[in-house]
Amino acid sequence: MSRVTAFALVLCLFALVAVSSNHAQPQPHFEVPTSGLAATNGLPIGVWRVQFANDVIETCEVRRDGTVTVTEPGRTSPAKTVIQSSRVVVLYDDDRIERWTPVGKRLVVEHWASSSQWPTSAPVLGIADRIE
Repeated sequence: MSRVTAFALVLCLFALVAVSSNHAQPQPHFEVPTSGLAATNGLPIGVWRVQFANDVIETCEVRRDGTVTVTEPGRTSPAKTVIQSSRVVVLYDDDRIERWTPVGKRLVVEHWASSSQWPTSAPVLGIADRIE
C-alpha cells in the first residue's frame, strides 16, 4: 500500500469517526475521570501495531488490568486507560495522550505529543492492527 493510499485511508476513517462522535466542546486540558480507570470492559486487549500518518510505527500491549506499554524507536512508556463511551483514552507516563476508536477490527488512533495539546490541537492520526 502506498503512503498516499494509507494516508487517504486514515483520513477517511477519521472523518467517519468525527461524523459519528458527539459534538461536545473541546476541553482545554484532559482531566482523568475517577471512574473507568483500568476498566476491562471495552478494552482492546492484546498487542497492537500502530502506523501513523507521519510514518512512526509503535507497538502497544494492552493488558486486562487497563495498563498499556508502548514501544517505538526512541520511546518506551507505560500508560493507564480510561474508557469514554466506545473509545479508549491512553494516558502515557511521558505526558502523551492517545484516543483509540474501534472501526471494524481496526482502531483509529489519534496521538497528541503533549497532554497540553489535548484535545484542542490536531492529533497525528494512525491505524492500529492487532498482531497478538
